[in-house]
Amino acid sequence: MNGAGCLVRSRAVLAMTGAAVLLASCSGASSPPATAGASTPSSATAPGGSASPTSATTDRLTSQILGTTQDPASIAAVDGTLLVLSAKVPAVAEILEVRAGRKSTLLRWRLKSASGSQVSARGSSLSRPPLFDTRAVSLRDVAGAAVLSPFTYVPQRGENDTGCVCSAVPAGLGADAEPMYALYPPLDPAATTVDVVLPGFAVAKGVAVTRP
Repeated sequence: MNGAGCLVRSRAVLAMTGAAVLLASCSGASSPPATAGASTPSSATAPGGSASPTSATTDRLTSQILGTTQDPASIAAVDGTLLVLSAKVPAVAEILEVRAGRKSTLLRWRLKSASGSQVSARGSSLSRPPLFDTRAVSLRDVAGAAVLSPFTYVPQRGENDTGCVCSAVPAGLGADAEPMYALYPPLDPAATTVDVVLPGFAVAKGVAVTRP
């Protein structure tokens, strides 16, 4: 796995600029929606200590996480398919970390071709067209009886679509896994595990949560 090559492979990098207003996305049976007071975990702090994830947070996380030279072992792996046009592309998702902070939760994972061959990946399975990011990847917080979606925000330059504090879907996949991430509202303080739900993949159940 070549994690350091991810910045060079710019297809996996979100390029988003401009001031932004946060829209936090969170749904659950008993938990209230998250508010705009979220900050990134200590492992990836927002620029200037900002308390609200924005496009600047996305840029910072992209640089810090996708540009890391570390190659951590996965703590869970699930098989699935990406829907690309009318084709189903076999893929493997590997969970690297679920880090819970006081005001946000960071998911780090990676995606690769199941066959090891180069395949197209720019489909709508993990998002909704035409955005092609990974906002459809969610965390199921059993302790808090909630399903968490990544933070989103509204760009201030007239764009119609919201931005997501999460990775873009790569244009293609091969044997080298593509590092990915997403930033979510905080987990319940009692949560020690979560389920990672990726559309088209088996659910990664009981993934261990780490805390700073």
